[in-house]
Formats: sequence, structure tokens, C-alpha cells
Amino acid sequence: MVVEDSYLIRLLLRQAEAETALLLDGIQGEKPNARKSRSAPKLDRNPESWKVSSMKTTFDLPDELVREMKVQAASEGRKLRDVATEIFQRGLSLPKLQPVKGKRVKIPLFHGKKPVNPADEMTPEKIDEILLNQEVEWLNQTNETP
Repeated sequence: MVVEDSYLIRLLLRQAEAETALLLDGIQGEKPNARKSRSAPKLDRNPESWKVSSMKTTFDLPDELVREMKVQAASEGRKLRDVATEIFQRGLSLPKLQPVKGKRVKIPLFHGKKPVNPADEMTPEKIDEILLNQEVEWLNQTNETP
């Protein structure tokens, strides 16, 4: 369901104007508690009764996403606005994902008996070299077998 925010804003503004008028009347010599014939509109807190219409909004979307939406709209002979509305409605109707609460993974830390020699230390560069040599060895083995 799409709710028009401007409708709620207009209601709140009317209510504020009515309350301001009552306060001004009290300042001008009338009793502030006196009953007025004009009453402030009441804000209906039931979303089902809110006025449903459209509202203009600006979104900063990635170019590729807009292109895909335009292609879909053109291929289906629909307006981009209708395709975007359908996508938003589908997204909002999905169930909310609950965060997975699990145990935190602890990576084991090994302490050696003596400090590592810098020449023997495993650096990302050494790991890359080992993996590259392993791949070359595997390729050589596959080429040798008939």
C-alpha cells in the first residue's frame, strides 16, 4: 500500500493552524478553555483509511538498473513508472530477513617455540608463487599423459 505523505502533512498543518488560532484567541482576551465552534481535524492513525494516491519522489539509481527497468517496460509495453512501482511492491512484500545468530568463528593462533626466520615466513607473494608452481606442475602432468 502506498501512503501519501503530503496528506499526513496537510492534516498535521491544519491541526497546528487550529491550535495556533485557539492560542491567539486566548491571547486576545478570550478564555483559552472556551469551546470553539471550529475544531482541529483529528489525525486518523489507522493506515487503512489513509488516502492512497501517488507521490513524486526522486531516486538516485545506478544507470544499469534504470536501463534494465526501461528495457523491461519497453518489452512489456508499459510505463517505466508502472514497472518501478511493481518492483518496489514486490520488494516490500518479501519477508524481512532475520539476522543469523550463531557462534562467532575463532581462528586458531599457533605459537611457535622460536621466532620465524624472515626467509621462511609465509607472505602473500610466497603463497602466490607456491600456487603458481603447483598449477604449472599440474599442467605439465596433464600434458605428459596421453
